[in-house]
Amino acid sequence: MEPDEKEDFQYSLVELSEVDSTNAYLFDLYHKQQIVSDLMTVSAKYQSKGRGQRTSQGWESNWGENLLFSFLINPRPIAIRDQFVLSQIVALAVKEELDTFDDGFRIKWPNDIYWHDKKIAGILIETELEGAVFEVAVVGIGINLHQRFFNGDAPNPISLKQITHRAINQNEILNHILIRFKTDYDAYVKTYDSESIIQRYKKDLYRLNEMATYIDDKGAFQGKIVDVDRQGFLLIEDDQSCTRRYAFKEVKYKI
Repeated sequence: MEPDEKEDFQYSLVELSEVDSTNAYLFDLYHKQQIVSDLMTVSAKYQSKGRGQRTSQGWESNWGENLLFSFLINPRPIAIRDQFVLSQIVALAVKEELDTFDDGFRIKWPNDIYWHDKKIAGILIETELEGAVFEVAVVGIGINLHQRFFNGDAPNPISLKQITHRAINQNEILNHILIRFKTDYDAYVKTYDSESIIQRYKKDLYRLNEMATYIDDKGAFQGKIVDVDRQGFLLIEDDQSCTRRYAFKEVKYKI
């Protein structure tokens, strides 16, 4: 299907009816040298093979009911050792836009968005390197907007319509998220001062300083999240007052 480009959108937008993956679509355009600007965005009413989709956990999105999109940036100004700041900026852009609709949104480490104990959005950032620097990054975001019934076995999905009980303008939210992202990203690459981003991210962290059950390769344990370091490692203080440090996928939340 040919893309439909919207002239009234703040950034270059391609809207598709269906695609295997908006991330894959953008990477394909990039490799064919068909992208000329940062924040080129692709949205789809349905993804058949969305990146990060895990059918064993029942992830689902009905056709046309949710906001599924990816955008491209050139992250060369960001050092590889500091790449977690990109994840933080993206998560804050989504979370703070959702804040305009209701209270209770939090960032579940590293970058899922929760409303109380229910998942409303997920983020996947894929990068390619050129030597020792980033060449390109594609940011994929899925937000449950209008879906009311979830038939899979995922334990805790929720949509914005279930929270607000009203219809949502998808492109308005998309445009606002990109503007929020660009504002924070441009500010960061001017100064490389990430302190305000880090503090906002930590303030909005799901289960910060709350005792809960976690599971690692040694089994379940009680602990509380006390910090996320600059490299993105999660720090959990267990009930024996020992601090454990985890990379992504090394520990699970028990919902």
